[in-house]
Parts: sequence; C-alpha cells; structure tokens
Amino acid sequence: MKTKHNFSRKSLPLTSLFLICIICTMLLTSCAMSCNMGSNTPLESSKSAEDSKLTDSSSTDKATDVANNQKEPHIHKFGDWAVAIEPTCTDAGEERRACTCGESETRTIEAKRHSYTSVVTAPTCTERGYTTYTCECGESYVDTYVSATDHNFGNWETTKDATCEDKGEQKRECKCGEVETKYISATGHSYSAVVTKPTCAERGYTTFTCDCGDFYTYNYVSATGHTFGNWETTKDATCEGNGEQKRECVCGEVETKDIPATGHSYKSVVTYPT
Repeated sequence: MKTKHNFSRKSLPLTSLFLICIICTMLLTSCAMSCNMGSNTPLESSKSAEDSKLTDSSSTDKATDVANNQKEPHIHKFGDWAVAIEPTCTDAGEERRACTCGESETRTIEAKRHSYTSVVTAPTCTERGYTTYTCECGESYVDTYVSATDHNFGNWETTKDATCEDKGEQKRECKCGEVETKYISATGHSYSAVVTKPTCAERGYTTFTCDCGDFYTYNYVSATGHTFGNWETTKDATCEGNGEQKRECVCGEVETKDIPATGHSYKSVVTYPT
C-alpha cells in the first residue's frame, strides 16, 4: 500500500527562493555597514555595529533553520490502525491510521471467509435427510443428502376378529406414525354334528351347529315304529268280567287289550233225596 504525503514537489522551489532572499539580505546589509563605517560617529558606529550583529544573527538563524528543514524532512508519526469499514464474509473492509499533522493512510482488510455451522436433519421413512450449513452472515446451503430409510413396521395386531361370515382386520404401525391395515378373511362356519336318532313315532336327523350359533339339520331317518314287548296280564278275566293285558314299547308307548270274560263253568253236584 502506498503512503500518502501532504508535501509535494512544489514545496522545494519555494524553500530555495526563501533561502536566496535571506542570503541577498545578508549581502546588502554587509555592504551598507562597510559604507557607513567612515562617516559615522563612534556612537553611531557602535549602534550600527550592534544593529548589524542582531541582523546578522537573525539572518543566520533563519538560514540555519531553512537549511535544517531541507536536511531533515517531516517524518509522519502515525497512530495505531483502526477499523473504518468492517470486512464481511464476501466484501473486503478498510482500516486507517492518522499522523499528528493530519495526514492519514488506509489499507484493505481481506474479506472474511464464511464460517459455517452444520445442522443435520435425519432422514425419515419417506423423506431423505440432509445437512444444512449456515454462516453467521445468513448465507446457507444444503448438502450431504441421505436416502429415506423406508418404513419400519412393528408386528401385525388384530383390531377386529374375523367371524364365520364377516372378515376381520389387522394393523401394524411404523415409528413415524404410518399405519398399514389388512383384512382377515372370514373363517367360514365350523359345524359340529349331533345325531338325533329316530324314535318309534318320530324320524331321526343330524343337527349341524357352528360356534357362531348358526345351525341346520340334515340326514333325516324314518321313524322305526314301536317295538313292543310281550303281553302281560294286568287283570284276569272273570266269568262275567273282562280281564286286561298290556305290552310296552321301548319308547314307553303302552298298548292294552281286554281279556274276554270266561263265562260260567258249572260243575254238577248230585244231592240224593232222602
């Protein structure tokens, strides 16, 4: 970086001109003193001499100062650098420092690089994951994509039991909240058979009954008819009164019949006359 200075090339000729004027003045004064030395009184001569000394001394000091200024140019005494324009992540900044004379100089501060912090967004069952990089200046970008994980379902759970005629339902749930359902087919009837044997008077059949309560009958068998045992006399017949017999079927049915009265059976007894 180039340093700026207030003085320029024009200041050098002016200094030289001033020095020439001083030297000319000294020469003229010296000549005048020489001319006045013969005609002046001692007092005047002494006074002129003193004045000449003062003039010579003043001129000499000025000439010396000018000469010294030529030999020792002004050296800037700059203070510390101070930031004038803060650099950003993309734009350069600037800092300045000033001399006591008022002269100042500047220099560039390089732009800061982005300083990113990363935030990871994990993938879900349906959405891919990624990492977001954000700078404090507000600049951000997304990178490092990760594929979606797909659903991770638990075990199937029955939410509605299937019946003989109606289908049931099962569901399973993923940790993301996604739910899958599926139907359970109706089981169909499961019948158990109970045989009702025919009786003497009633036909037989088989009853098919399901756990759900549904039933139907099938396999009818004709009634067997009564199977009676032997006749048994329950009331003997008399000469004038009927008797009775009965027989019983295995089903409990009872048949009865009368035994005809036997009628009288006389025996003769002779009684001889006396």
